[in-house]
Amino acid sequence: MNDFAARLQAAYEAWNKSGGRTPDRFMALVTPDVEFRSILDTTLPNVSLAGPYRGKAGLFHYFAKMAENWELIETQTTNIVVGEKHVVWLGHETWRNLQTLRKFDNPKVQVWEIDMETKLASTVFNMVDTYGFADAVGVLASPELG
Repeated sequence: MNDFAARLQAAYEAWNKSGGRTPDRFMALVTPDVEFRSILDTTLPNVSLAGPYRGKAGLFHYFAKMAENWELIETQTTNIVVGEKHVVWLGHETWRNLQTLRKFDNPKVQVWEIDMETKLASTVFNMVDTYGFADAVGVLASPELG
């Protein structure tokens, strides 16, 4: 599990350096039938990123949508917690929406459920600040920009 955590940390470092444009290290951490879920799936089901996403093709589609709609400004890892069957990533990300140009300054938690046979993630659950996300995509009425 510590090896998975180290690979996850390296994936986030590469993600940060690429400006959110190279998901290949994340893709290498998941099983072929991975399920990627987000709190956005139920709280904001009509936004373009709502899932769930299934399989590597689905996960790649998620990353493609991110690249089309968002610019990653910065990712910071706060902590990675290793459990018996889970690895939890805690951190912070700042994004800019490419349509509204609004920033999304976001504390983030991801729970990676590890398949013990393959040592890869079979499920990933992504938790973000849904209010901040909704504001950044223009779903909420925002004060006029100055």
